[in-house]
Amino acid sequence: MHTVLAIDTSTDACSVGLATPTASVEVHRIIPKAHNKHILQMIDELLGDMPPSSVDLFACGVGPGSFTGLRIAASVTQGLAWALEKPVAPFCSLECQAQVFLSEHPNAQGLLLSCTDAQIGEMYWRWFECSKGQLTAVTEPAMSLPEELKSPGALPSAYIVGSGCHYVAAMSSGVIGADTQCFSSVRPHGGIMAAKIQANIQPKHWCAPQDLTPRYIQQDIGWKKLSEQPRRV
Repeated sequence: MHTVLAIDTSTDACSVGLATPTASVEVHRIIPKAHNKHILQMIDELLGDMPPSSVDLFACGVGPGSFTGLRIAASVTQGLAWALEKPVAPFCSLECQAQVFLSEHPNAQGLLLSCTDAQIGEMYWRWFECSKGQLTAVTEPAMSLPEELKSPGALPSAYIVGSGCHYVAAMSSGVIGADTQCFSSVRPHGGIMAAKIQANIQPKHWCAPQDLTPRYIQQDIGWKKLSEQPRRV
């Protein structure tokens, strides 16, 4: 069984998780705008006496989310994986956030909206379906004004999770219903990400470290893969 180390800094939470053949542990802290100051120390804390070379696969929350946060997670993951010659597994941060909710509410049933505040009056979002303890993606990640959001089904969302919950008042009646429950404190967790990837190893979804790319919704962001960046002398 693979040992997986996962990193997500797409929100105000800085989260790293480790799934080994015998255990799953994480270090998770809400430290907005301070991820770059703590992420490496948190990884050291997580690994303890375990050498980094014992990690078989690095996972990275690629967003959508905070531009700076996505760059931090991608850069750290690239640096570690490239130095150790290990593969990388990109993972949707909104899916990880939804998986965290489902792990805490395994009997949840119905549509789930995983959303993150984009800080500019808009939100990142993705729809999922919860059924019998399983999570199924219904849409791709997107970004919009809260009032432009539409339900992908005939019924409104049963659950809304993430930092975008405060936009609920602006959402249409097709999205929010009388029974809709909001969980604004839910964030992506590195431990959940690492465990999910370890339990469902799919090498076809892995990539080389230099090919890891943050999942920006806007297409004009100037991130370049390591292979596209000019060489430094």
